[in-house]
Amino acid sequence: MVSRFDQHKLPMRRPLISLAVAFALGILLQDLSGWPAALGLSIAAGFSLVAGSLALFKVGGPLRFFLWLTAFLAVGFSRGTLPDVPDLPKFESKTVISAVAESGWEVLPNKRRIELRLHSLREPGGLPIASRARVRLTVYDHWSEDGPDCPEILPGNTVRALAKVRLPNSSHNPGVTDYGLMLRRRGIDWTATVGSCEDILVEVRSDSASLAGWVASARASLQRFIQARDGPVALKSVLVALTIGQKGQIPTATRESFQRAGLAHLLAISGLHLGFVAFGVFVLLQLLLVRIKRLALRFDIRRLAAVTVIPVTVFYILLSGAHLPAIRAGIMVICFLVAVIVRRESDPLQTLAAAALIVLGIWPQSLFAVSFGLSFSAVTFVIIGMPVLSAWLNMPLNRKGLADPWYRRIFVRLVHFLLLSLTAILGTAPLVAYYFNQASPIGLLANLVAVPLAAWLIVPLGLLAALVFPLSAGLAGLIADAALGLTGWLVELAGWLGGISWAAFFMATPSVLQVIVSYATTFMFLKMKLRWARWAAVSGLGLLVVLWVIGRLAPIFSDKLEVTFLDVGQGDSTLVRLPGSDTILIDGGEAQEGGFDTGRQIIARFLWGQGITHLDTVVVTHPQSDHAGGLASIVRIFRPRELWTAQALEDKPATEALARAAKETGTHVRQLRAGQQMLATEGLVVDVVWPTKAAQELSDNERSLVLRISYGQHTFLLTGDLEKDGEAGLIARAIELEADVLKLGHHGSRNATSKELLEKVKPDFAVASAGRDNSYGFPHPELLERLEAAGVRVFRTDLHGAVSFETDGQTLEVSRFR
Repeated sequence: MVSRFDQHKLPMRRPLISLAVAFALGILLQDLSGWPAALGLSIAAGFSLVAGSLALFKVGGPLRFFLWLTAFLAVGFSRGTLPDVPDLPKFESKTVISAVAESGWEVLPNKRRIELRLHSLREPGGLPIASRARVRLTVYDHWSEDGPDCPEILPGNTVRALAKVRLPNSSHNPGVTDYGLMLRRRGIDWTATVGSCEDILVEVRSDSASLAGWVASARASLQRFIQARDGPVALKSVLVALTIGQKGQIPTATRESFQRAGLAHLLAISGLHLGFVAFGVFVLLQLLLVRIKRLALRFDIRRLAAVTVIPVTVFYILLSGAHLPAIRAGIMVICFLVAVIVRRESDPLQTLAAAALIVLGIWPQSLFAVSFGLSFSAVTFVIIGMPVLSAWLNMPLNRKGLADPWYRRIFVRLVHFLLLSLTAILGTAPLVAYYFNQASPIGLLANLVAVPLAAWLIVPLGLLAALVFPLSAGLAGLIADAALGLTGWLVELAGWLGGISWAAFFMATPSVLQVIVSYATTFMFLKMKLRWARWAAVSGLGLLVVLWVIGRLAPIFSDKLEVTFLDVGQGDSTLVRLPGSDTILIDGGEAQEGGFDTGRQIIARFLWGQGITHLDTVVVTHPQSDHAGGLASIVRIFRPRELWTAQALEDKPATEALARAAKETGTHVRQLRAGQQMLATEGLVVDVVWPTKAAQELSDNERSLVLRISYGQHTFLLTGDLEKDGEAGLIARAIELEADVLKLGHHGSRNATSKELLEKVKPDFAVASAGRDNSYGFPHPELLERLEAAGVRVFRTDLHGAVSFETDGQTLEVSRFR
């Protein structure tokens, strides 16, 4: 036991932990402040000089340690600067880019992409402009179904492509990940798309025979080999994901079953996943080497096994594509193996801190990567929690148990593995809730079976097939078939457990404060033997309950109407929060089958960030994909009571999935007509003002469902994709249309929001929902001139991000996300 006199020395006894925390705080401070990096370098140099001088004279121990901490914080601050994005030249047409491939193809369900380092770019027939920007090039398969196959590209190949180059397109909404910022943190400056693979030309350079090129070629060959085996696509795609980290072709249903069963981490090369694999190989090697008496007598078998596992780990990382998350995880695993080799494994937290310092020192922006947080938090809680929980159960980790019966030893190992899963789940649960908004209560039991099956049987067989494949395709096929058989068990387990109704549930996004309090409370729970820790744990639980109650009750007692126009690119989506917490979502943006789903990946995250886990009403203004595509996911996740529409859903391709989702969830579908009043309470009225029954001959756009929402002295008119014919019919109804806020029809097209409509509505504000740099030129300059002439203030989601209006019936406030 450490005396109170020595407690102040604990940080100095474990210096790497404190230094790693200080370094990470420096990176975070730089990201929040944006101050010059040179300031950090100056501070680091000064404090290091003073600390070094004190060390030279062997004085000032605690002060010296504080100076080193400050120096590391300053170094982290200087390293945390996010590199500027190079200026993108403006070209009138597509661009010819010349670049070196930095990766092979990453194949996803409806597209494939690759990362390039540019040499130059130019207009066709123009002069090249030198550039060293990093670009993510994407080819959409549905654009090139009838075109040629994409050429094989290996790292080091020179690539020329006729592409549309742009800055990363991000949606700017509260609580939604900024895609552009995420790519910047990964070092990607621009994105590019090509029309088909015939627009890509590959010139193999002399350095294409590099290690990276060889590994990429081997990965592609192994993937083709596995995909060519007999068996369901789901099994082969899961085996490919487990073996080489290529998970893009896993069917959506299979991916969702893994998520619901709490097994999604198995499909990514994460720190814990790689650790399980390395540990399994480590134990297996010890069992094999100890039987070789000459080796067992002359060498330390544990150290020899650790030395052997390191190249196996490196091979697995290379085979997985050597992506940054896998490299980070590999560094962590190798640090623990090195600790075994040098006999320093007695303090795993120090080893983990060393791994964090190495990773953050090389890639400081990794601090903000989800995989970094999940890997290190999981391993940290395993290290801290396993000894405590096993001791509580009188099954300490260091107990040899040689005198126990064999069944007792097996039982103890099973309990230890269960505790391993429990502590990993406890360590990642707050971050999983924050980033993914999903919890899987069944995950604890699922991992007890799935992790050994995947990490100790399927993955080793996959690696063995990869090693044997160049020597004997037949033998590799037998091994791959055995791995596929086991993968079938894993997929069936995930499907069975994921299909249980209570297996998983969605939750609102916790605040940063709730995440911090959750981790602090869990840590205090593990220190329950200390009286102050018990009080702290109880206080933490109480605070979490209070924060949750406040979050649930605040909207119920709100007397305000809030209308938020979301930034969903070239599409529409509007959230209406009524006084008293009822919610209406109007339209859901675009969705691509098997690809990007605006409803799931943007709108749902926004709703969870607002504390919304259930919608009362969903509205589809008309059956077109840029309005209805994302609503199928929204209906399945948020299970609204009613779905309002003006047109039949089943006979339109854009709304077939929405109709199925409504049927599956029991959502009542109501087909509305002008003249219906959907809601009328104290000061709040929701009216349907279009379409009429006589509008049946008009196009889908012109029959958009138009709602007029009034609360007190303020009114909103939401017009869907209405244009001149629909507007003429609306005006001809001779009803009250005046509104403070007008949602511009058809994303601000030239043929929408006529002068006559503006004279009828007399808006103070107008909102255009459009994608940045969209090919349609929305909102159209002619329309913007009409609005300016009418004295209307315009907000645009492509420029301002999400735009929100809030009123208590008397005053009207507007805010924009950007």
